[in-house]
Amino acid sequence: MLELGNEEETFTRNIGTLPLTAGFYAFHVNRQATKIHLHEGFLNMELRWTGLNVEDNMLNRAAPVPTGIKIYSWKIIKIRQIIG
Repeated sequence: MLELGNEEETFTRNIGTLPLTAGFYAFHVNRQATKIHLHEGFLNMELRWTGLNVEDNMLNRAAPVPTGIKIYSWKIIKIRQIIG
């Protein structure tokens, strides 16, 4: 679940699901390397982020977690206000 927000508005989106419960994974957030970027094209807009790593504890490897989501044009104004 991705949640962005400020004092006035929030944007929440499910970015994916993991096949096992949360106890099977290690979530590493690097606060110094965390960045959120809004990439805009003519008809294609995408929100990308870095600084989050999810590791599968059973297999000792990285779990497949998306690093970006498509944003629909009717949501872009709200995201611009939040990201500012």
